[in-house]
Amino acid sequence: MVAAAPMGSVSVGRYRLDVGDAAGTLIAPSDAPPEADSTSVARALRERGTLGAGAEQLVDDASEVTSRTEQAVALLGELAAGRMDPRSVSGHVDLMLDMLERLDRQGRWTEARRLARALSGLLALLLRWVDLVRSLNLVRATAERLHDRAAVAWSEHELGTLNLAAGDVAGANRRLGEAERIRRELEDRAGLAATEHNLRVLCRELRDQLPDDDRDASRRRLRRLVQLAAAAVLLVLIGGVAGARVDGDGDDRVVSGGDQARLVVRTDGPGGVTSAPAGVRCPPRCEVEFPLESAVVLAARPASGATFAGWSGGTCGGATRCALRLGGDTTITARFRRAPPGTATLRIKPPTNGTVTSDPSGIACPQTCERPFETGTRVTLTAAPAEGFTFSEWSDDCSGADRCVVTMTADRNVGASFVTTPTPTVDVTVTVSGDGSVTSEPAGIDCGQACTASFVAGDPLVLSASPGLLTWGGACAGAPSGSPCTFTPQANASVTADFPEAPEPIP
Repeated sequence: MVAAAPMGSVSVGRYRLDVGDAAGTLIAPSDAPPEADSTSVARALRERGTLGAGAEQLVDDASEVTSRTEQAVALLGELAAGRMDPRSVSGHVDLMLDMLERLDRQGRWTEARRLARALSGLLALLLRWVDLVRSLNLVRATAERLHDRAAVAWSEHELGTLNLAAGDVAGANRRLGEAERIRRELEDRAGLAATEHNLRVLCRELRDQLPDDDRDASRRRLRRLVQLAAAAVLLVLIGGVAGARVDGDGDDRVVSGGDQARLVVRTDGPGGVTSAPAGVRCPPRCEVEFPLESAVVLAARPASGATFAGWSGGTCGGATRCALRLGGDTTITARFRRAPPGTATLRIKPPTNGTVTSDPSGIACPQTCERPFETGTRVTLTAAPAEGFTFSEWSDDCSGADRCVVTMTADRNVGASFVTTPTPTVDVTVTVSGDGSVTSEPAGIDCGQACTASFVAGDPLVLSASPGLLTWGGACAGAPSGSPCTFTPQANASVTADFPEAPEPIP
């Protein structure tokens, strides 16, 4: 469970961080006295290593992990409202960090990711930057293992925001840009709004830092770096260079506004290439001049019956997106290969929170998402959800939630959707006899005769009787009279509570 709205704020250097929003921390310039120096955040971002030394022999019950996660959110609210002394919270946080370390070591990544996210705002308000950065890196690593792109985007957003607070322009641009790219692809509107807000702050701050006096070389270098980073951020905001890296390279050249770099794109095989910002549309427009030091992203588009084989030249390689910075004239080659005669190509849209494999083998997406098959081949696709997710449905050339079988008489395109697995619930029915009532924690049961409520399967349930109880029965059989009954329902359950009958009124 993660807070659904900003719950607290902390001033870091020249910024205010609003923490506790499920979409991510929001940042804004602040004139308030800083509670933390930005250099302490910068040092934490440079730290390496793991969390504390968790006790390997302990195995935390799932209900205990849930309890700690909910406690982290509750403590954040209490601390933000000023109802708790930070010194009294610190001990609880240490226990949560120990649990987080154990969960990671035991490979319980879904629970570790959930607890780390709940802890993030609390650690920020406590100014525990090293622990915060390490827990965010843990979220990033576990999200990669679970193929949870939404959590990857959240952790990149959080780390990028800390980079911005620490004054690391390149790091903030790189991480916030990556968060923006993933959230745009996932159509995560709330997350995208939060990331674009922080990118706008970065862009405004860069613009304000641009020096008016250009008289010495050091100021000219600063001006060049600020211009480059601001340009990259603006491209991110319009959906162009998502996550393009803008790093200083030690080059002391002074670049005038009229300097240009020529980008030459060559295609090898049946396909084309486009660019963001616009300019390249090859073929026919394969040679374009951009301002020197521009950040450019190239996209390969294979022709029908062909597949993209990879990039070469410049700083691009492999078959992923080609993002480059034009420090001079650059030539990039995009290689395509035509499917062999008598074949048709099957393309899978890279899924989020799951994988797709094929029989006959060849597809193992998101690693290998397209492959030619002999014409007429019947290909069976299998969708496997990541932990905590459930397969929802096929799209494009398959539909519904049943098995997907495509016959390769032509090129085929298939998408697979995964959704968060719903929390299983059970029904607990309480029947009361005599003069009394029964209530539950968590709430749901509150009756003097009979009632039924639903609870999360596997979570502890406490039933309390008042006034004096004679006997518990059913799932509470054996519980002492006059004491609450605590049990963990794994399936639908019934409980009886027998009270003394009310005495007959005296005439």
